[in-house]
Amino acid sequence: MISLVLLMARPVLTEPGILVQEEKAMAIILDNSLSMAYLEDGGERYDLAKKAVKEVMEGFNGQVAILPTASFHTSRLRQESQIRWMTREEALKELSSIPLSYGRGDLNACLHLAYQKLKELKMGKEVFIVSDLARGDWEGLALNKLDVVPADVGMTLLRIGGSGRNLNLTVKEARWVEREAVVGVQSHLQVTVSNLSDRSGTALVQLFLSGIKVDQKLIDLNAMGEGKVHFELSLDKKGWINGEVRLSSRDRLSVDDSFYFPLKVREKIKVLIIDGAPKASLKESESYYLLHALRPDDSEESPFIPRVISEEEVAKTDTNLYEVIVWMNAARLQGSQLASLLGSGNPSSFFSGSGRP
Repeated sequence: MISLVLLMARPVLTEPGILVQEEKAMAIILDNSLSMAYLEDGGERYDLAKKAVKEVMEGFNGQVAILPTASFHTSRLRQESQIRWMTREEALKELSSIPLSYGRGDLNACLHLAYQKLKELKMGKEVFIVSDLARGDWEGLALNKLDVVPADVGMTLLRIGGSGRNLNLTVKEARWVEREAVVGVQSHLQVTVSNLSDRSGTALVQLFLSGIKVDQKLIDLNAMGEGKVHFELSLDKKGWINGEVRLSSRDRLSVDDSFYFPLKVREKIKVLIIDGAPKASLKESESYYLLHALRPDDSEESPFIPRVISEEEVAKTDTNLYEVIVWMNAARLQGSQLASLLGSGNPSSFFSGSGRP
């Protein structure tokens, strides 16, 4: 029992002698990925992890390097330049400045760099990992990509949080279905919600546009499942809008409960139809069918505003006002006409038709 107590206390002799603890080097791999924002009863996991690292360093005599798992998005050379050996006091200051990340951790890169840094030193070596063992990060760990671990390197793993997968619902995606947002036209926004835990959950999915709630719907999700919610919108102003999908659920990871997206609402598309062979009756003209295909029953729900003119009216029309030009039964076109129509860079289609040169 006395040996067990002494082992946990890790006593250090400071007087010279054969039992004095030798100087060591410790590479601390700190999980600062998004899952560490989960709120435990004792506080946020990331705060608990930092507290644990401080306690480990209290009785440590040697050099320390801190490797945040979610900071390895640059080149290998840049990564190595960011990591340095520090005294305990310097490491405590750096620990307080490492922020929580909104990304995923890269354990492969961390472990590889830790082993590389430890090879530089001729002293006792240790790797200390503090993580909540979130599946998203640890599933990417590939042992076959790591270097051979030196026999003199000790390994300690401290898990923050429970052993199960905590309830966590998050917004995975928000996208438009069928068409983009057009002024005065009903659009459909599809929101995908994921359940990243091993038990079912329920969430209220709320849609905000420019900070104002416009709709909300309830969704039930099975364990490790996904669900989709559809919102129907009709917007009356063009321009950019700040969109947000917000979840109201009972999970304790609030940082992934909001999904932000930019929304561009555009005016209806103006289409110029040039009818090179109009008939006596409108319904006999070929342009009639294209006109009603673009705007069935003259519906206001159409995203198009078509206009039909004759070839004689082209010279009097400002074609730059139209985003699409369709010339039907076109006669022999002059170079100046083509230059004017194509100069804007907008889509243009030309059909010679039957009986035209």
